[in-house]
This record gives sequence, structure tokens and C-alpha cells, in this order.
Amino acid sequence: MASASILNKVVSDGASVESVSSETVSVERLPPSGNSTIKENGGDTSIRSTSSHRERLEFSGWVYHLGVNSIGHDYCHFRFLCIRGKHVEMYKRDPHENPGIKPIRRGAIGHTLMVEELGRRKVNHGDLYVLRFYNRLDETKKGEIACATAGDARKWMEAFDHARQQVQEKMTKDEKPFYAVFIFLPLM
Repeated sequence: MASASILNKVVSDGASVESVSSETVSVERLPPSGNSTIKENGGDTSIRSTSSHRERLEFSGWVYHLGVNSIGHDYCHFRFLCIRGKHVEMYKRDPHENPGIKPIRRGAIGHTLMVEELGRRKVNHGDLYVLRFYNRLDETKKGEIACATAGDARKWMEAFDHARQQVQEKMTKDEKPFYAVFIFLPLM
């Protein structure tokens, strides 16, 4: 497993386990071998997890954006997804390598975010592991992403869940007592 070898390499260089969690950890996978028609930009997929001392996590990496266009055709585009705090942004290229690039889609993670793992699906003669996310209160706001491996799909699911938990914690921490006053007036 690639993540175990990277973790062992970082720890063997003299860093403690506590400092490993505050550094950037990058997991890279080579493209699938064989005659897969799923296109991958640059040839490798990765999920990066960055943490600073302010406890603001950033998850980023390559995913497949799945959907249906305006004339009803399915599409599968290779996109770069970033989760920064409570914001999610989707790019055509890696914003770390191309500074100044604008996101093509942007959203906010709220406490009503739901993430479901739909399992494996055949897309363009290749197998992808699909995640669906939507708003519990407004199910018209939804989307699907897919990953090449089940492990990557699990990491993205955990990243979305972690971001949602941070939003919930911030809401409860910032929550002030709310007093509702009801005045009943007599009907005439």
C-alpha cells in the first residue's frame, strides 16, 4: 500500500508521529494498467491532506466528476477537487501547479450534507467507485464523484465527513442562547 510506505519513510527520517499529522502527506497511485478508456490527466491520481496549526484541514486530489449534460448524455470528466475548511472547489487543473486558476464549480459544506457510497460502477469500460453527496433539506442540490480505487473513495468520504463535523462543531461553539418570545394577541 502506497500510504504505508510514505508514512514509514516520513517516520524513519526522524520525525515523530505527532509531526507527521501536521505535515503534508501525499498518496500517489499510478494509472490503471490495461486498455482502460478512462482518461487521467498527468497519469497519476493523488489525495493530499494538509493540516496547519490553526486546525484547518485541506483535502485535495483528482477525482472523476460524473453527471448528465443538458441533452441527456452521461459525462465523466477528470477534475481536481479541493476541500478547504467548509468550502469545496472543483478545478480543471491542479491549482497548486497553476496558481491563479479559477474553480469551475464551488460550494459550501453545511451540517445538512449527506455523503453516500454507491459502490462500483462501469464508466467508459472501466470500473469506478462512486460517491453521491446531496443536501438533506434540498435534494436538488446534489452531485456525484468517482475514484479509481475503493480506498480513494473511502478517503474522500472521510474528508467530507470530517469537514461536515468541523462545521457542526463551529456552529455549536458559536451558538449563543436563543430566546424566542411569543406574543399571543386576542382575535377580534
